[in-house]
Amino acid sequence: TKKELRKWYKDFIKDYPAGELRMEEFHNIYKQFFPNGDPTKFATFVFNVFDSNKVSN
Repeated sequence: TKKELRKWYKDFIKDYPAGELRMEEFHNIYKQFFPNGDPTKFATFVFNVFDSNKVSN
Protein backbone atom coordinates (compact mmCIF):
# COMPACT_ATOMS: atom_id res chain seq x y z
CA THR A 1 0.00 0.00 0.00
CA LYS A 2 1.02 3.64 -0.30
CA LYS A 3 1.19 3.87 3.48
CA GLU A 4 3.63 0.94 3.67
CA LEU A 5 5.81 2.40 0.92
CA ARG A 6 5.97 5.74 2.69
CA LYS A 7 7.02 4.01 5.91
CA TRP A 8 9.69 1.98 4.11
CA TYR A 9 10.98 5.18 2.49
CA LYS A 10 11.08 7.06 5.80
CA ASP A 11 12.90 4.15 7.45
CA PHE A 12 15.36 3.94 4.56
CA ILE A 13 16.16 7.65 4.70
CA LYS A 14 16.54 7.43 8.47
CA ASP A 15 19.07 4.59 8.11
CA TYR A 16 20.72 5.93 4.93
CA PRO A 17 20.37 9.75 4.94
CA ALA A 18 22.35 10.12 1.70
CA GLY A 19 19.88 7.76 0.01
CA GLU A 20 22.63 5.31 -0.91
CA LEU A 21 23.79 1.95 0.36
CA ARG A 22 26.61 -0.39 -0.56
CA MET A 23 26.11 -3.82 -2.08
CA GLU A 24 27.10 -5.50 1.19
CA GLU A 25 24.44 -3.53 3.06
CA PHE A 26 21.87 -4.45 0.41
CA HIS A 27 22.79 -8.13 0.77
CA ASN A 28 22.27 -7.93 4.53
CA ILE A 29 18.85 -6.35 4.07
CA TYR A 30 17.87 -8.90 1.41
CA LYS A 31 18.91 -11.82 3.64
CA GLN A 32 16.27 -10.75 6.15
CA PHE A 33 13.59 -11.60 3.57
CA PHE A 34 15.11 -15.03 2.81
CA PRO A 35 16.53 -16.34 6.11
CA ASN A 36 16.53 -20.00 5.00
CA GLY A 37 18.64 -19.60 1.89
CA ASP A 38 21.45 -17.65 0.30
CA PRO A 39 20.01 -14.90 -1.88
CA THR A 40 23.43 -13.37 -2.65
CA LYS A 41 23.39 -13.99 -6.43
CA PHE A 42 19.86 -12.69 -6.87
CA ALA A 43 20.47 -9.75 -4.51
CA THR A 44 23.55 -8.83 -6.55
CA PHE A 45 21.45 -8.90 -9.72
CA VAL A 46 18.75 -6.69 -8.15
CA PHE A 47 21.35 -4.30 -6.75
CA ASN A 48 22.98 -3.91 -10.17
CA VAL A 49 19.61 -3.09 -11.74
CA PHE A 50 19.22 -0.12 -9.38
CA ASP A 51 22.90 0.91 -9.24
CA SER A 52 22.44 3.72 -11.75
CA ASN A 53 25.91 5.20 -11.31
CA LYS A 54 27.55 1.73 -11.33
CA VAL A 55 29.45 2.34 -8.09
CA SER A 56 28.74 -0.83 -6.14
CA ASN A 57 31.11 -0.38 -3.21
